[in-house]
Amino acid sequence: YIDDSVGLGCDVLNPWFGHFVQLQAYEEHSHITPTEGAYIQKIKKYADLHNISFQIITVDGNTFVYDKDPAVRERNHENAKKWIMIAHKLGATGVRFDVSKTTEEDILDENNLNIISDKYGKLIDFSDELNIEIYFENHYGMTGDPDNVIKILKAYIFCTNFIGMFYYEKSCK
Repeated sequence: YIDDSVGLGCDVLNPWFGHFVQLQAYEEHSHITPTEGAYIQKIKKYADLHNISFQIITVDGNTFVYDKDPAVRERNHENAKKWIMIAHKLGATGVRFDVSKTTEEDILDENNLNIISDKYGKLIDFSDELNIEIYFENHYGMTGDPDNVIKILKAYIFCTNFIGMFYYEKSCK
């Protein structure tokens, strides 16, 4: 991915988590193991060698902010925090997570909106310490409906700056 990006003349990387093959077992634990740490360091050194930096890492799968099962939601939250730490170690500026998986049964009612706002708020609090911005995808799940995107934006913490996805800024609280 880095070689291809450099070859195309890119000066920043916006990888999908699938580009980090050795980190695919991330759902098994919420901390960065020594092996993973060495892998992350190797990637960072290789990017630095090619004078290219990381910008936003997009993470799918077991980091959905909302899930109807509270235990799954908590596991996903811990996985999301791990990816925030990975982004920090790579010098990335942000991480992008999906709000929810694609399912007809997940509706954005008041309770679910409160859960989403709470979880994003906690991720933002955690990421602030590492100077990482949090973004959210708006392409499926609860955010497949544009009205739901606006509800989430208005609910708690988000601005309406649109750059292909919405993003949070401290000045908007």
